Amino acid sequence: FESLGNNCEFGAVQRFCGAEPLGLFRFAYSELPALVQGLNKDFDDIGQPGNVTAEFTNFEWFVQETNYGFRLHTFNPDEALLQERVIALQEKWFRYMSRRLIESIELADRIYVRKCQPEVSEAEIRTLSAAIRRHGKATLLWISEANEDHPAETVERLDEGLLHGWISHFTPMDVVMTTDPMKWMPVLRRAWTMTHGGDPSNIRPHARPNLLPRAFGHWVGHDAATCDHIWHLPPCPLGGMAITHRLISQRPDGSPAYGCLVTDDLIPGEMYVASAYVWIPDDFAPTIVSMELHGTMSVYFKIADLSRRNCWQLTWVCGRMATDSTVMFPRIRVGGQLGAIMHSAGWRFEKGAVPRNMPLIG
Repeated sequence: FESLGNNCEFGAVQRFCGAEPLGLFRFAYSELPALVQGLNKDFDDIGQPGNVTAEFTNFEWFVQETNYGFRLHTFNPDEALLQERVIALQEKWFRYMSRRLIESIELADRIYVRKCQPEVSEAEIRTLSAAIRRHGKATLLWISEANEDHPAETVERLDEGLLHGWISHFTPMDVVMTTDPMKWMPVLRRAWTMTHGGDPSNIRPHARPNLLPRAFGHWVGHDAATCDHIWHLPPCPLGGMAITHRLISQRPDGSPAYGCLVTDDLIPGEMYVASAYVWIPDDFAPTIVSMELHGTMSVYFKIADLSRRNCWQLTWVCGRMATDSTVMFPRIRVGGQLGAIMHSAGWRFEKGAVPRNMPLIG
């Protein structure tokens, strides 16, 4: 999935689910007519000198592309940066990301999500769908708030490449980053099923994962690896999607590549185990792939066998929660060459000394 606006809510949903894909509109505000105009013009005039402004506000640089009226977060908290430097970087960013968006639409390998207020008509959405279909046979998922005629979690097909889904409610703009991702999940799963084949009526209710990240500010890996969801590998051992990790730093002893803070239903002094399946491709020469419980002394751990390639294998770590602690921080550590890619799946965090999803497979 990729967001086409109109604000940051769907970008926040992706973050809660552990996906951090790049996207021109992931954390941006965009008016529908300007978005359609840009797609129809291939964004050939976006990010031109003089069309980008930058302002430091609310502890980050906030930028605007004045030609289209797009406004977006940079999440860059460095107030010491020169405004001219921020603008120059964002001009290049707008041009690069717009080319990337057009190329991804041509590949037609994702579903584009546009959240719209009730006043937006179906005719306006069809103009957006047509602008997308100029570039490729990609699918647009139009998201609206549920009403009497269309209950939450409903998805309807309006046309080839055009779906309409309803969620219970939109999160207010001033607290949009606190949105509940669970209200989105049934709609996303049905949209994916309808796009790629299958009966959406057979979709089971979405269960909250054991390791669903819940807290912002506690993520690791942004300086070590990028993360995105994929479906093209063989089926994951525990079902669901895999996460692909691309290393953007190079440390032979490894760097935290992905993880989250667990705060719910923990018992101080108890033993806990974190586990995940990993897939090491042939072209990756890692120095280490292992799980760790950050800030907790490990009792035992099973690192990945680096000689095993193109198969799923289980890596895990167990440790005893401190009696004065209220949180646990499981994460995966990866070392290897810059740009290398590996995959993980089936993340679990549970009470006990060994994972329930033993033994190794593959």
